[in-house]
Amino acid sequence: MRIMLKLLLFLKNAIKIEMDGADFYENKASNVKSIKLRELFNYFANEEKRHVEWLEGMLLAFQSNKDVYPTDAVEFVTQEPIEWGQYLQKEDEEIEEVVKEALAIEKESINFYIALLKKSKSSIVQIVATSLLEWEEEHLKEFEDFANELMK
Repeated sequence: MRIMLKLLLFLKNAIKIEMDGADFYENKASNVKSIKLRELFNYFANEEKRHVEWLEGMLLAFQSNKDVYPTDAVEFVTQEPIEWGQYLQKEDEEIEEVVKEALAIEKESINFYIALLKKSKSSIVQIVATSLLEWEEEHLKEFEDFANELMK
């Protein structure tokens, strides 16, 4: 019972983190002047929303007392890789600051999942947190690649 409560709390916290990420990217998308940047941030908002859907599917299954494994919830398929060249418009002054903020939010999510992995003994939490950590690390790498392209 105690493990189940911890798992439910973890899923709710993870959903909040992913929703905060989606809100961050949607906010950035609505406030940037560049159409290309808007597309980029909408892409990442949608990625975070897909994480939320996956987590909500798991939460619903656990709350319904169903046996579930992470892959049984919402099927998760990674989107196509980003072609960064189309977003590299250096005359766009806001781009560097926004990319720094995006890097920070991805690192915050990664740190949460790493800390959770260190603390949790639950195999299901380990599996879910590892999946989320891998997805957030992919986002971080994408933004780091973008930042590196900007610096050229």
